Amino acid sequence: MRRKNGIEYALTRFRHPTTTGKIESWHQTLQQEWLQDQPPCPDIEAAQAMVDAFREEYNTRRPHKSLDSATPTSRFHPVAAERGEGGLLPL
Repeated sequence: MRRKNGIEYALTRFRHPTTTGKIESWHQTLQQEWLQDQPPCPDIEAAQAMVDAFREEYNTRRPHKSLDSATPTSRFHPVAAERGEGGLLPL
């Protein structure tokens, strides 16, 4: 299925290492680089704000080895609106 900016997603199969490994890697990064150093959150809104701040850091300022030390946002380029209605790519 295609979404805005031509990004496609696919549901992962249970215990499929190729796809679930990416999620497991993200969870490991989240735990090792951030979660273990955070104080308990008073409520769900505070917890969400803390995760949002980490995601911003992770995507915009943290270098990634898999991207030759670039950041994900430096590699992402939105699809121009003229390629399809609402930024969607034509099928």
